[in-house]
Amino acid sequence: MPAFVIELQSPPNNLNEARCKMRLWFSNRVELGWLILPGENAVRVYRQGRDPEQHQQESRVESRESRTRGRLRVRARRGANLL
Repeated sequence: MPAFVIELQSPPNNLNEARCKMRLWFSNRVELGWLILPGENAVRVYRQGRDPEQHQQESRVESRESRTRGRLRVRARRGANLL
């Protein structure tokens, strides 16, 4: 099982479906998950044993743990929705 997963919410999937996928990943011992929400220009960060954090607009999401190291910049495109 991976230590780190990234899910992209696509138009046919609603947010509840994406959250269910994250719960499934975490029930299988994933340590970190990023749920990318293009329609909200946001990333929801899930960590084992913690409440999700939401990052929007001009923010940076980072993980420095050795098994889940990664970085993502959240930035809206001017005049357009990310979808």
